Amino acid sequence: MRVPSVFVTRQRNENAYRLVGFSEYATALNMFTKLVSISNDQELQEMDEMIKDHPSLTVFTNLSRGITPPTSTIAETALNQEERYAKHGLAWMMALARVEYGAMVAGFTDIENHYHLETLGNDEKEAFKELLLDGVRMHYFSMVNEPLGRLVLKGNAGFSEAFGFGRRAIMVRSMINALAEFARDEFNQAQQQELANINREIGKYADGSIASVSVYLLTNGVSNTSFDFDSLDLRGCGAMVRGIRGDLAAGRARISRK
Repeated sequence: MRVPSVFVTRQRNENAYRLVGFSEYATALNMFTKLVSISNDQELQEMDEMIKDHPSLTVFTNLSRGITPPTSTIAETALNQEERYAKHGLAWMMALARVEYGAMVAGFTDIENHYHLETLGNDEKEAFKELLLDGVRMHYFSMVNEPLGRLVLKGNAGFSEAFGFGRRAIMVRSMINALAEFARDEFNQAQQQELANINREIGKYADGSIASVSVYLLTNGVSNTSFDFDSLDLRGCGAMVRGIRGDLAAGRARISRK
């Protein structure tokens, strides 16, 4: 598993928090994957029991239940017992690390292998699927209800807001693509159609975010056809940067040095 190098500068504290979180999840996933590969069934069962004995290692699921429409085909069926959403065990810890790591790779880097599905074991698949699907619901249904989303769709959001919103859209798309890759057959036709619809709508948010950033560059730059857009120092989510550069190259936005 390749972990990208990151340079930390004097910026807002959340950048440092993101880096620490990314490092923790990447390290956990690396170590858990190695541990599982060298352990036998009895050892794995004992580790699972040890984890279950520690409430602090509980993984909570279906966090999106408060915002998911009851008519959604991908809504998790609600039960009376809240314990239904408290999960314990090695598989759940690995799945959580994999989801968090992969989402950050998708949203903040140019690395294409987001979730390292080649190391996904059978014992972890169900937990990973449930957490991924919860991530799709949480991000998508919150995005469609945010006023910022309407500005993004019109290409009128501010630079930072648009970049952040676009990053979220690309993270959701990466989650849906991962679900399609390893669990497509586990969804019925209606669920597959809803996920496809969400993926299409998420694409509109990503395009609107790119357009918003491009408009910002256009309105804050001075037109200059000789500007070398390849030298533009844009850093962040790879998919967002490629889209912005594409707008610049196609003449939909222009910027020059002042």
